[in-house]
Amino acid sequence: MPAEAFTRLGATVLMRPSPWRLGADDAALTAAWLRGWVGADGEQRPDLAVAAAAYLHRRLATNAQGGLQVVVHHDDLLAYYE
Repeated sequence: MPAEAFTRLGATVLMRPSPWRLGADDAALTAAWLRGWVGADGEQRPDLAVAAAAYLHRRLATNAQGGLQVVVHHDDLLAYYE
């Protein structure tokens, strides 16, 4: 984990939840995220390629119509030295 690496180097580390909330106004970013997410899944499970392609097609169509909302959960990390 990056936080542990910074801590081992003597940094103070703060982590806070910072979810991305993507909606109709973010359609281009949502489409890029979705392609990457489904693509990564396909690398892990090539046996699901046909199902993943169909899923991606459906979700991109919904997104293009403004009907897709996504919450991407992640944490922001701040590491600093005093």
